[in-house]
This record gives sequence, structure tokens and C-alpha cells, in this order.
Amino acid sequence: MPAKKTIRRVLREKSLQVLYAYEMSGDGLQNLLDGILIDITTKSDKEFSTKLVNAVIANRKELDAQISERVNNWEMDRIALIDR
Repeated sequence: MPAKKTIRRVLREKSLQVLYAYEMSGDGLQNLLDGILIDITTKSDKEFSTKLVNAVIANRKELDAQISERVNNWEMDRIALIDR
């Protein structure tokens, strides 16, 4: 029987969902956060996800550069969005 997911794991999964939806839909970030985190009731948990999402967005160029350095014979546009 699989272990129950910890709240941090759930928050990381939801953060990934927000980031994917943000890239794919072009919808406003706050609307996506509000919609995807709707069932998260604790303020500190919402803040954790929001900070995580904002950090990824703010550091996107650096993160993409690190990925590019480690892949051989692959362009960034060939790597699936969810894998980046």
C-alpha cells in the first residue's frame, strides 16, 4: 500500500501543475494559483507553493541554461515542457 502523500509533496505537485498551465495556457498566474490551490486551506501552504512557482519563473533562464549544459545533442525546444 503506497504511503500517504505529505503536504509538501502535494504542494510541489500542485506547483508543477501551475507552472505547466501557465506555460501552456498563457492565463494569468494569480488566476491559475487560485484555481489549482483552491483546496489548500492553510495560508502558509499557499505561500509555499506561490514562492516555489515564483522562484521557478524568476530563474527560468538560469534553470534552462543548467539543463542545456547537461544534455547532449538536444535542443531545448525538443525537450518536453514537463521534463524541463
